[in-house]
Amino acid sequence: MADSVVRLKRPLAPLLAAFFLVPCMVCGVTPEQVQGRIDELAKRIKGSQSGNGAWNYPGRRSGFTALQLLALGHAGLTEEDRAVSRACKFLQRNFPNNDTYGVGLYAAAFEVINPKKYRAEIQKAAKWLIERQARNGTWDYQGENNGDNSVTQFALLGLKAALNAGVAVDQKVLDLSESHFRRTQLGDGGWGYSDQVAQMSPSMIPAGLTALHVAGVKERKSLELEKGPEFIGRYEMDPAVSKGIAAMSRSLGFSNAYLAYGIERVGIFYDRQFLGNVEWYPTGCAAIVRREVAVPKLGRGRGLFGGQVGGTSQNLAFNLLFLAKGDKPQLLTKVRWGATNDWNLRFHDSRNMIRVLSLQFQQKLDWQSATLQDEPARMNRTPIVYISGHKSFALTTTERQNLFDFVETGGTVMIAPNLLQRSFIRDLRTELGTLYAGGKFVKIPAEHEVRGMYHDLWGKELPMRVWRDGCMLRRIFIFEQDFSLDFERESPGQTSRQLLANVARFALREKPLVNRLAEIARPQARQQQSGGRYEDTRGSREGAFTIAQVLYGGEDDIDPQAVNNELGFLRQALKLPTAPKRATVNPSTEKLHLHPLLYMCGYEPFGFDFTARRRLRDHLQRGAVLLANACCGSEEFDQAFRAEMSEMFPGKELVRVPTSSPVYHEPFELVPEPNPGLRRKGVDTEYVWGIRHNERYIVLYSPYDYSCAIETTQDDIEAFTEEFGYRLFTNLVSYGMTY
Repeated sequence: MADSVVRLKRPLAPLLAAFFLVPCMVCGVTPEQVQGRIDELAKRIKGSQSGNGAWNYPGRRSGFTALQLLALGHAGLTEEDRAVSRACKFLQRNFPNNDTYGVGLYAAAFEVINPKKYRAEIQKAAKWLIERQARNGTWDYQGENNGDNSVTQFALLGLKAALNAGVAVDQKVLDLSESHFRRTQLGDGGWGYSDQVAQMSPSMIPAGLTALHVAGVKERKSLELEKGPEFIGRYEMDPAVSKGIAAMSRSLGFSNAYLAYGIERVGIFYDRQFLGNVEWYPTGCAAIVRREVAVPKLGRGRGLFGGQVGGTSQNLAFNLLFLAKGDKPQLLTKVRWGATNDWNLRFHDSRNMIRVLSLQFQQKLDWQSATLQDEPARMNRTPIVYISGHKSFALTTTERQNLFDFVETGGTVMIAPNLLQRSFIRDLRTELGTLYAGGKFVKIPAEHEVRGMYHDLWGKELPMRVWRDGCMLRRIFIFEQDFSLDFERESPGQTSRQLLANVARFALREKPLVNRLAEIARPQARQQQSGGRYEDTRGSREGAFTIAQVLYGGEDDIDPQAVNNELGFLRQALKLPTAPKRATVNPSTEKLHLHPLLYMCGYEPFGFDFTARRRLRDHLQRGAVLLANACCGSEEFDQAFRAEMSEMFPGKELVRVPTSSPVYHEPFELVPEPNPGLRRKGVDTEYVWGIRHNERYIVLYSPYDYSCAIETTQDDIEAFTEEFGYRLFTNLVSYGMTY
């Protein structure tokens, strides 16, 4: 079972853990079967190695050895493996001179094994290839004359490996090959074996598309980046690439291993999860696992290691390349939402995110797209769900539930409003408010761990907010700069790169990377809560006693459900007729005399204006009582509240209410019960502060949270336990009504 989890060789390895996996329903094979086939192929290839480190093939021994080494390298083997080490030493001694296939594979193999260590070898191969390109942009077998499309693609793969390793390649060389493939593309979008052959060959379509990719041709070019924001979502399509991919989609098949390897290259180079209507990787996996892929027969018997000799080993290598290269773990799911293309107005953002993260984390990664409606299993494969949008945003009931389940079971959500469009942000807040009533986006707290997950962002102002639900910071982040546009570019800004890396590491804390064929049997998320535990207790009556929550401006309407729940508890515990809902009052503008019992709470600093401060003071001194607490034990609110009380009552200050006070004894005997999140603060026996006037408390305040415990039953917030919160709130209400 553990083999189904992707094995990472470098920095991400400590973040991985085993998930429960079930068979991939798309392709009909399990991750275990695919890994078993990979292990089998690698074992068979290693078993056919000669004692000198080579794999024998008459006349092309070095090139054939490079092919086997390339396959083993992509399967995750390093020079710690004896077969790999011996092959590297053999190739260093035996450069495949006069063999274009071999030189291209030589560069590609060393780039996979260790591009820094073997830079000299890669540079030697690139120099050989550049010097032997024909005037028409092709290569032949010995690098002497005009060649064919098959050998040319392997020369270009060698040059791509050189570019990946940081070796300079003159763009003119690549442009010459691009010109050849544009000129020789057939009317149906495919390519023949050479410019002398007018019949399309399925295996040559990847050759043409590979050449265009290595030359730097993009399938689509963003007009927004060129002309401005009014062109958002508009692209100029490259006709050669579009026609080529369409031709490949029409002729898609896994009839031989060489063609499968070509399909894999196109899928990866052009970032395609599907070719046509076929999800190419699981489909190819099924064919290879079931041994439905034949030994290739190429070109007039002169193709890449064609003919009978070496054919089986060649087939093994191409099969292994397909399985191992294509199985990059997927880190991110871009959500397809709505009936329009508004979810994907920046076509390249996800691809460039993954490219940047792959470089930073030194690990090949991938992404996918999926709907929230009917593809939750696909979405649940990745630690991150990415939502992009522009003008509006709306979810169905099923989509809301699936998004809620994803977050509640450890997933992380990244949201990028295109052009920071207000309507999209407004709609998004509404949808999240449906999932988490009363929540809002807040600044990233100074102590939030996302600040230090990869890059050091402690103490910096971040253009990103997090969704707060009561005391809970949910794993939902929204960017306050055009993050999507930044990653539409090939070179996103430093801030965007750092934020992405930190959020990705943060996400991996809860959800590991898994095999891309895996379906994850995940625990059932808790159900969304509607209403409160005591809110619907019978006995409520309109016009009866209620508690008025003070709205003071800013972030003031906190924990509204807590007050409603407390009113229900009063009906049950004290048989006290109460109104079904709380009241609200703004002391600056509304009459206070209708509300003898006031309540307020908050997270952030605040301040009353002069009118509110005076009217509230007068109301309290005439007999009203103010109950208050700091949500989540917020030190910012605590400091602001104490400062306001000093302003409101000069010469008086909040002092601890002694344990002899009825506050701790009527109607409940109270012994503080901090939950696990609050326990480390060491709550003592005097946990209520007050201000007295005419021998009674007119302000009763706790810097410890009791309302959030009533609002939500989560234990990882800093608050009293739920039951104790009800008892404490009730005692405070009882004091205000009785004394």
